[in-house]
Amino acid sequence: MSNYYELKNIKELLSQGFSRNELHTLCFEKPAFMPVYTEWEAIGSNQDFVLKLVDYAYRQLLVEDLLDWAKENNPRRFDQCRPYLRAEQVEPLSSAPSKSLISGLCLPDNNLGRGISLGGTYRGLPLKIVATEWYEYGQGNWSRTGWLYVPQWTDNHATTFFKLHLPNQNTGYIHLLDAADPIHIIWLSTTAGSRIEKPFHYVAHPADVWDFKWEMD
Repeated sequence: MSNYYELKNIKELLSQGFSRNELHTLCFEKPAFMPVYTEWEAIGSNQDFVLKLVDYAYRQLLVEDLLDWAKENNPRRFDQCRPYLRAEQVEPLSSAPSKSLISGLCLPDNNLGRGISLGGTYRGLPLKIVATEWYEYGQGNWSRTGWLYVPQWTDNHATTFFKLHLPNQNTGYIHLLDAADPIHIIWLSTTAGSRIEKPFHYVAHPADVWDFKWEMD
């Protein structure tokens, strides 16, 4: 993630844009930052407190939350200290509907069949699916591949690739490979009661394998 965030600019934003009392208030009012608040008396200078706060946000995947708070409470200083992402990978999203060359493979309801749904959010927007048909390998083993995409861009713009395996009638597993900034959430749920939800980032958290239970629709 150090290759992703401009941590120096974030530290400058907090140091120049907020008093120590304001940063204490942030930690007190937002439960996710409470562990930093409980240590504030033991931290010496304001600069040390900023370093502690940024380091904690970085390790706990809370940098986006920290930036949102700073932008809301001091928008002028927030704009002055940009950029906060390397290469400013924050291109504007179009509100126009996507025009896909592969629209026949899109699953607008995020339902992969066999009681399995897959989705997520990217910069606050729900992700949709492009997927192949189910295919059988071996005897009674099924697989399906595809990717998640941002519908405001195009179905061809993948954020996360996946390959789903159903080796029997009760359990399955999925390989996930990420390809997008910034950190975003991917989830899987099944009618058999499985629910998995995790953050992904193509540098910090690029891949995972999930086991789950499933049943036919």
